[in-house]
Amino acid sequence: MTFTSNEFMAKSKGPKRAVIAVFVVAVVATAVGYVLGSGGSAAGQAPGSNDPGAVAPHQSSPVPAVSSTTVASLGPIRLVQGSVLVTGLYTEFPHSTIGAISAADEYITALGSTLDPDRAATVARLAADPSYAGAQNEAATGAQNTRKALGLKATGPVPQGYSVEVSAVSYQLKSESADSAEVLLLAYFTEATPSQGTVAHAAVFPMVMHWAAGDWKFLPMDSTDYSSLAVQPGSAQAASDGWINFTQ
Repeated sequence: MTFTSNEFMAKSKGPKRAVIAVFVVAVVATAVGYVLGSGGSAAGQAPGSNDPGAVAPHQSSPVPAVSSTTVASLGPIRLVQGSVLVTGLYTEFPHSTIGAISAADEYITALGSTLDPDRAATVARLAADPSYAGAQNEAATGAQNTRKALGLKATGPVPQGYSVEVSAVSYQLKSESADSAEVLLLAYFTEATPSQGTVAHAAVFPMVMHWAAGDWKFLPMDSTDYSSLAVQPGSAQAASDGWINFTQ
């Protein structure tokens, strides 16, 4: 299966288990794109391997290569936790660049690690920007797309042995200002099924963050093809491509 972070939505910290991003508002209808069904990219796993670290060799994208970080890097950072926990989701992050990156990580993890359309819609209701009117529907559709990609029905109980998870390891800042930031997250996207076992992929999630209603919220994902940046987290290639690791 090939995944792209822009397909998570219907619109289309150390290694953590990666999840199929099916909601990130039109982000990745394929692995990363499922989350929100819009955009994003993931590198394929090395053929014949179930090792999360065995990612296919880095290959250049068929589209013009995207640039690496376009704003000054903060260097390695420690993610912070939101001050309020609502139905399992942390919200109310600091009004800072680190707060924006931390919120992006929290939201994509929640959106990409569920096969429950209702849960995805709830995350969108809590975390999407007020101007993102279709976020809840796109998030739910993203989860449904992910289920279908795993061979499941769009709705209903999840059979034992099926799961997805997104675990971001590194970041890049494409742009930032006092009230906005575009954050690229390099993550492990992990899917598990009874037939194939657990398989991990490297995926890039382009989270567009906006300060609104006293918190960082997400907008529709950037539709740029970042597949050329979906490389083995922590590798020399990742460092060369501008990825900055999170600290513990």
